[in-house]
This record gives sequence, C-alpha cells and structure tokens, in this order.
Amino acid sequence: KSGIVTALELTHGRKLWQKRMKQTITSGPAVANGFVIIVTKKRQAIALSADSGDILWRALLPNQVLAPPAVGKGHIILKTVDGQIIALALQTGQVLWTYTHGAPLLILRPSSAAQIINNKIVVGFSDGQLVALNLKNGNLLWERTIAFPQGFTATDQLIDIAANPILSCNVIYVVTYQGQLAAVSLQTGHVLWKRSFSSYSGLAVSHH
Repeated sequence: KSGIVTALELTHGRKLWQKRMKQTITSGPAVANGFVIIVTKKRQAIALSADSGDILWRALLPNQVLAPPAVGKGHIILKTVDGQIIALALQTGQVLWTYTHGAPLLILRPSSAAQIINNKIVVGFSDGQLVALNLKNGNLLWERTIAFPQGFTATDQLIDIAANPILSCNVIYVVTYQGQLAAVSLQTGHVLWKRSFSSYSGLAVSHH
C-alpha cells in the first residue's frame, strides 16, 4: 500500500529494480508475460515492465479495485468494489468488455480475485453469487447463488465470497463469509453439494 513496487532476483533476493508510484496500491500485483499489473486507489490499472519497472500503460477504471488482477490469454480481469468486471488487453490496457453484476452497500475489505479457467472467467461476488463468464466477450454463461443473507443487521447479512474459488477436476470449490462451502460444476454451474461454513481468508483442496 506504500506505492512502492520492488522486483527481487529469485535465487538470492537481490533487488532488480524499485518503482515509487506516488499512489496507494490497493491489492497485490499480477505478473505474467513480462508485465507487472497493479491497481491503485486513484482507480488506475498500471502495467510495468517486469524487466525494468518502466511504466508501459495506464488505464482509468470505473471504481476502486481491492481484489488482485487476474491475467491470462492476453486479458487482464479486474473486479471493482461495486461489482463490475472489466477486461483489459494486456498489451495496451484497452477496455475489451465490461460486465456489471452489482454489490451490497456493505462489503468485506478482503475481495476474491477472478479466476481465468480455459476460456471462462469464474468470479465470486459480495452478494454470495458465483458467476461464469465467456473470456472473449464477457457474456454470462451461468450464475449460482451460494449463500443467502441471514439476520436483520447489515453485518449479519454479509455473505461475501472473499476467498478465491479453487478449481479441481472440473469442480469449483467456493466458500462465503457467514454462509456456505459449496462444490459447483465448472461446465454447468450445477451445485453438487453445500455445507454450512464461514470463511473470508481462503481454502485448499487435497486429493489424499
């Protein structure tokens, strides 16, 4: 959050370069194909050269982004705090498409990142819904409600998908805050099973 981006040599930890952005960075970076992608409090996505730290392009976003960017197949996928998905071209920062889902007025500070899986994007939202989009054009493929709000106060009704969904054997495992742990078919969005559970920090899958 200090606005400083640092690249270290992997083997010995030697500093390769450091860039002071003069902006507050609001999430962790994404690194792929020679690019480092960061997002800032001033609603900017900024691409740096992974080799030198030079700024390659900047793109203005419609709202702040708290979740780390997802990068794959020439796309950068960003999720804003108000529930929009923006796809940018990795090389230029050009907006390729947008998808608007919406978000409750009160959300958790942790926010799950979109997952690029083959030609799909799977993303969890703060209203407890899991969505699959077409990577090429942002069209909705399926949408499933993982958890429903409970209680009467705004905090009781927090059911954010704040932990990143995980894919294993074409099944997506997703957990909400104050809600459910669920297994969902990647292809159809069919809910295979649910269990009452609550987490905002993460989950892991073991095949043992």
